[in-house]
Amino acid sequence: RFGFKSRGLGDVYKRQQQHRSEPCGYKLACTNRPVMELLNVDGPFSGRLLTHSMYESGVSLDSGMFTRRVVEPEFVLVIQEDVPWSNEPYDANSVKPFIGKFHPGIEIVDHRYADFTRVGGGALIAENAIHGCCVLGQSDETMWKSADLENLAVTLNVNGAVTETGAGKNVLGSPLNAMAWLANHLQNRNRHLKAGDIVTTGTACNVYYADPGDELTVGFGTLGSVSMSFH
Repeated sequence: RFGFKSRGLGDVYKRQQQHRSEPCGYKLACTNRPVMELLNVDGPFSGRLLTHSMYESGVSLDSGMFTRRVVEPEFVLVIQEDVPWSNEPYDANSVKPFIGKFHPGIEIVDHRYADFTRVGGGALIAENAIHGCCVLGQSDETMWKSADLENLAVTLNVNGAVTETGAGKNVLGSPLNAMAWLANHLQNRNRHLKAGDIVTTGTACNVYYADPGDELTVGFGTLGSVSMSFH
C-alpha cells in the first residue's frame, strides 16, 4: 500500500541491498523552535524518505539497526496531486488542497556524531537530515481536513506512561505551514512536490531517546495513533 515492506525486521542496510530502495518523499527537520535552538540552526531543512526505511505501525525493530534512537512524534502528510509552480509563495491555505492523507507518524532520527548539537546544519543536511526510519499509522483522508491541526494534542507514551506532550502548533505554527515551507523550498530549487510524496513535517514534541525494550505509542487525538517497539 505504501510501496514498502510491512513490518520488516533486521539490519536496515541489508534491507537496502535486498530490496531496491527508492525516494518516496521528504523529511523535514528543525520545524520545532526548541530543536532549532538545540542544533544551533536558524531554520528548517529537509532530507529524503526512502522506501527501505519505511514501516507500518506495530513494527518491532532491532535496536542494533541504529547508532542512536531519537524518537520524534510527527504529523505525516501525503500529496494527492502534483504541486504546480506558483508565482506567489505557498502558505498553509494554498498548499492544503494538494494534500490527500494524514498518517500518525514516528520518525527515528539516527546519527553517528558524539554530539550532534555541535556539528552544524551543513553536516546534518549532508547526512540526509540524520533520518533513520519512519513508522506510519493508519491513514485518514477526511477527518484531518476539518481538524484543528495547530491545537491538536500529541502524546508520546513509553512503556505505558506519558513521557512527552505537544501539539501541531509546535511545527512552524502548524504542520500545514511546514508543508508550505517545503513547497517553496523545492520550487526555489526547480523541483516540486509530486503526487504520492510522503512528508514528515517535524517533531511536535520534545525528542525522546529510546532504549532497547521500549514500547512506544504516539497519539494524535481523534486522528489516531501509531506504535512501535525496539528489541
